[in-house]
Amino acid sequence: MENNYYAEFTIDIILEVIFIATLITIFFFTYASYIEGLVVQDQVDFIVEDATSDLVIFPEIYRCALKSYMGETKSEGKTKADIAVEEHNAALLRKSAKVIGVGLLISMIIVALIAWKFNVHMTEIAIKVFIILIFVGLTEFAFLTYLGRYYKSGDPNFVKKTVVEVLRDVKPRRKY
Repeated sequence: MENNYYAEFTIDIILEVIFIATLITIFFFTYASYIEGLVVQDQVDFIVEDATSDLVIFPEIYRCALKSYMGETKSEGKTKADIAVEEHNAALLRKSAKVIGVGLLISMIIVALIAWKFNVHMTEIAIKVFIILIFVGLTEFAFLTYLGRYYKSGDPNFVKKTVVEVLRDVKPRRKY
């Protein structure tokens, strides 16, 4: 009886870890990456708004133009940096899929062997793991949607300081 308890416990842990890792990986490459894009755009908008609001020495029309120019994040076509990022992310996705796939395969073999050797009934374990997965998924979704989406990490003062330092070092050209 005690061996069966440890066998069930081991199967439970293996299934929970591999399925939660799989869920989080899938979640990261789908919903979390979408939310990250929104967060980056919000950060850019926040920093641009804050940085341009202090430029009171310029007339309103120039501030609006500067704000529009600084806030523009879309360019015509893909840049080399865009392509490099896409290639890197695609390679990371393939690598993650391989790691998760191998982990799932090895875990399922181990679980099958333990279940067969100790005659473990998998129904209760599967239901428990499924319920845990639902709650982990809901927690991840709620966190990213209602908290992570609105996190501000950009420091507008740092941006202002950097702009001022760059402008201070610019030497005016003389026309002859």
